[in-house]
Amino acid sequence: NEKLQALFVSEAVELVRAEFVSEGIRVELIDSPDNSAVLELFEGAKRRGGYPRPGLLSILNEETASPKPPDDARLVEALHRRFAEHPAYRKPAAAEPATSFTVRHFSAQVTYTAAGGGGAG
Repeated sequence: NEKLQALFVSEAVELVRAEFVSEGIRVELIDSPDNSAVLELFEGAKRRGGYPRPGLLSILNEETASPKPPDDARLVEALHRRFAEHPAYRKPAAAEPATSFTVRHFSAQVTYTAAGGGGAG
């Protein structure tokens, strides 16, 4: 969804800009929302040397691929350690479950809670 949102916004902005230009309307730089931080959080990023740094989806896949259910607290703690400084990630507030984390998506913040999602991936 995040990739589709990025594509839609960039295409929509470009279409409107092109229409304005074709009608002779002067167009200043159109600043559109950027969700690259969220995409990087989910997919990971390349580090120096070209080796990829795993994203949230890779870590969740690794943890849930085991035949035994993951330890929810251990899983979320690993996410907190890996993404604590990431701009699209937030550790739980005091009133939220300790096994939760929040992602600052393009449109809103969403809080997820780990709840024994084990099984074969």
